[in-house]
Amino acid sequence: MYKLMKELKISSIIRIKRRYKRGKLSCICENKLNREFTSDRPCLKWVTDVTEIKINNEKLNLSVIMDLYNREVKAYSISKYNNEDMVIDSLKQAICKTQDLTGLMIHSDQGILYQANQFRKLLKENNIEQSMSRRGNCYDNAVMESFFATLKCEFVYINKFENTEQFKYELEKYIDFYNNYRIKANGLTPLQDNKFIKVA
Repeated sequence: MYKLMKELKISSIIRIKRRYKRGKLSCICENKLNREFTSDRPCLKWVTDVTEIKINNEKLNLSVIMDLYNREVKAYSISKYNNEDMVIDSLKQAICKTQDLTGLMIHSDQGILYQANQFRKLLKENNIEQSMSRRGNCYDNAVMESFFATLKCEFVYINKFENTEQFKYELEKYIDFYNNYRIKANGLTPLQDNKFIKVA
């Protein structure tokens, strides 16, 4: 296969295995999501995670929050620093876009950012329940892992960006495409799926 691909000058995209950093805090929550990656209504289950993206010689961190009802990207935040401010910013954006937070749960890994006092305080102030994956088990947050893999294969790896500002501009367009035009397995885009429940 490799020989044939070489002759045809075809290259493949390799998904890089992710390394996990263990936090030093001990504010660990139970895995309440328990791999139940479906939801019968919007804004009932959110998942979130952070991934590192290298643009030229600069490393950026991307925090994303996704709704498990329709796989819509609710909010995202980009920062040079993998810190608490970044995840709080994406959470605040998602909260501001949501009218009803009743019964909402957000799931993440056990990263130190999600154990931080200010992040947990913001959840408590908005009555958002917190859930965490088991240590070192990426499958407990498989939907976010899958999204990041898709994002990198469809957008990051196949494009060249002159600088971080261009990357941010193009990322905004990709997220818009993902939410409004990219077809899921059910034949609908995330936002079409959301409109469907409102009509029904």
